Amino acid sequence: MSQIPKYCDTPEKVEAWKAKRRAYKKVYYQTPKGKAYEKARKQTSERKAYNKARRQTPECKAYNKAYQQTPKAKALAKARRQTPKAKARVKAADKAYHQTPEYKAYDKDRKQTLRNEQSTADAFRMMQAASELAKALSNLSEPTPQNK
Repeated sequence: MSQIPKYCDTPEKVEAWKAKRRAYKKVYYQTPKGKAYEKARKQTSERKAYNKARRQTPECKAYNKAYQQTPKAKALAKARRQTPKAKARVKAADKAYHQTPEYKAYDKDRKQTLRNEQSTADAFRMMQAASELAKALSNLSEPTPQNK
């Protein structure tokens, strides 16, 4: 039904408006224009139901699956993902996901792992530098044939 007008601010006025609207519709749907509208509306709903059922058939599903693998379909899908609206939708979804407790726990664990790896790498480099320094010092302190 149509949206109730603002002047119908009491339940009585609303009921009166609805009754008036029903009476108008009865008359309207008897006119040629109203009959054509009703027929078109019925055909549209029948067509939508038919198309919905057709899309559920195995043949249609197989065709769609095969079509999605074609280069043209892949290019179209990529283009759809590149639109500003699609990018904004993905960005909003990411932002919402990053606020979830699961992501926060994952992120905390990931950062801790990175810190551990970094400190391990730093310690390894320091050990390498110390061993190289020890080698250099031992080479200096060893008597060479020229120093004898």
